[in-house]
Amino acid sequence: MSRLSAAEKQRQYRARRNADPEKRAAYLQKHRETWQENKQRGKVKAVKDLSEREKRRKRAYWRKAQRQTRERKKVIESQFTPPQSPEVNPQPQMSRQRSAGRKKVKRRESNLYREIQALKESLNKQKRKTEKYRKRLTRLHQNSESPRSKTRRLLGRVPVSREMKTVASQLENPKL
Repeated sequence: MSRLSAAEKQRQYRARRNADPEKRAAYLQKHRETWQENKQRGKVKAVKDLSEREKRRKRAYWRKAQRQTRERKKVIESQFTPPQSPEVNPQPQMSRQRSAGRKKVKRRESNLYREIQALKESLNKQKRKTEKYRKRLTRLHQNSESPRSKTRRLLGRVPVSREMKTVASQLENPKL
């Protein structure tokens, strides 16, 4: 009998332990207690307690491990499943005329789609221009005189002393 490698010895030990329900339950209970102790000591953290960077790293690790597990499982399944048998009634191939027609329809649809996109862009451009000129017009019609020009307009050609103009301008535009 050849000597067993460490991995084979470990495998046999686990198989014996898992075969007896009591030993398995005791092992699982001990494993749970160890986990709780490590959690209380802070050796392991819950995901909610990790920083964003640690969360990203942990989740990337989990994704990688899951991907590897799926690949291993796929390899094992492919070894035990027989190859697929050919279909009895395969779907008939599309005729040349039909495929040419489909090609034509797809081309037309893609051209129409591009045309619609161009028209939408043009419409948006026109809307922006319209809005720009509408705003310009409202700003032109807006009465936005400076306090000085307003005072001059109200007083017109009436002779008024310089002090009175200063007082009037301060009344209209009090400094805060």
